[in-house]
Amino acid sequence: MGGRGYEKAVVRVDPTGKATVSLGVLSTGQSHTTVYAQIAAQEIGLKFDDVNVIEGDTNTTPYGFGSWASRSMVTAGNAVMLASRKVNLKLRRIAAHLLGVSPDRVAIREGYALDSLNPEKRLSVADIAKIAYRIPTKLPEGEEPGIEEYAIYEPPSDTAIVSYAWHGAVVRLDTETGSVKVEKYVVVDDAGVVVNPKTAEGQIHGPVVSQAFLQSFSELKYDERGNLLTTSFWHYPPPTAEDAPAEFRVEHVTSPSPTPGGFKGMGEGGAIGGPAALMNALADALGEQGASLNKVPMDWCEIWALIKAGEKKHSQQPQNR
Repeated sequence: MGGRGYEKAVVRVDPTGKATVSLGVLSTGQSHTTVYAQIAAQEIGLKFDDVNVIEGDTNTTPYGFGSWASRSMVTAGNAVMLASRKVNLKLRRIAAHLLGVSPDRVAIREGYALDSLNPEKRLSVADIAKIAYRIPTKLPEGEEPGIEEYAIYEPPSDTAIVSYAWHGAVVRLDTETGSVKVEKYVVVDDAGVVVNPKTAEGQIHGPVVSQAFLQSFSELKYDERGNLLTTSFWHYPPPTAEDAPAEFRVEHVTSPSPTPGGFKGMGEGGAIGGPAALMNALADALGEQGASLNKVPMDWCEIWALIKAGEKKHSQQPQNR
């Protein structure tokens, strides 16, 4: 369940016209710096390269609840969106005053504030920021110097923001060795509004290959006194690129969540369904050999033993003449 707790985002445009987004969450491979920069750039009206994201520095960034349970995009993503909208509104107010038009006629695109009815009439965000910081006497009456805004977002307590995913696997079982090759893998996920499809797919590829395969075909084993027996990568082999599916397809279904950005998060999309899909496919393959899956996870030695037990059982059955 994504979105429990709140997150705060601070967005500042400095006198160069570039923006900095400060957050209390921290990326562990989810491409936060990319997606948060995309949100801020779109909402403020800047180029993507003109946005810098800083997170996880407890000396300078806001207090945060952390990155877990698909919550970062739901909470921090929406906070970035709301703070960036405030920045956009302030830039438009200042630009409107300097251009001599009403704020509703000002649009900000690619780092420029322009009169929507006369696009040749424009100011760069950098020029607006310089005035906001260095020449506050040119600001509209009552407008505070500087360009920095913050927003706090916490999802409604009576609403569960949940992402969904369907996983399907086709495996080939080598009956001579007990090895399993995943020939095809398909994931259909619903993470609400997806900000960056490429990074979203990466969040599915990674968990499926690294987590699902490890949870399905490797096991931490202990002796009767609780001592770990699988103490090396030889006994507990991590998956490699060779273990990745020969064909890997990812499709997105979008049903927006009731949040400002419609986000649901991607944390569980690639991780939870994987072991069940892989082991169900293996169970189907073992069934063709007269064997039944009796535990999860299961390494190749155990799979091979099941195959041989199935063959022995089959050979002992009376043959129809």
